[in-house]
Amino acid sequence: MFSIDPKLSGGSKRTIEFAHKHRKPHLHLRAGDAKPADALRAFVEQHGVKVLNVAGPRASKEPGVVNFLAAVLDRVLGNTESLGWISSALQSRLSGHEAQAGETGGG
Repeated sequence: MFSIDPKLSGGSKRTIEFAHKHRKPHLHLRAGDAKPADALRAFVEQHGVKVLNVAGPRASKEPGVVNFLAAVLDRVLGNTESLGWISSALQSRLSGHEAQAGETGGG
């Protein structure tokens, strides 16, 4: 879970509660954390993660969350050129998701 605000709410909070209830490994990284990339790297290694499910609040509710996510993934992946395409891809997906949610009344 990636967020700017240290306190989660709504679907982000429920996602963490669900993972905790079902004893699934989970990690909440906040923009104010000292070394979020190191924490993510340690989490992946500790749990032998093969596929990483990334979640967090909507970019419209937490401006800057996409850039925070992209920066952390960039540090973990070790490719300084990835920031641009990760951020663009996430912005595109988030924009499309929010448009769909608005059309269906979901969120």
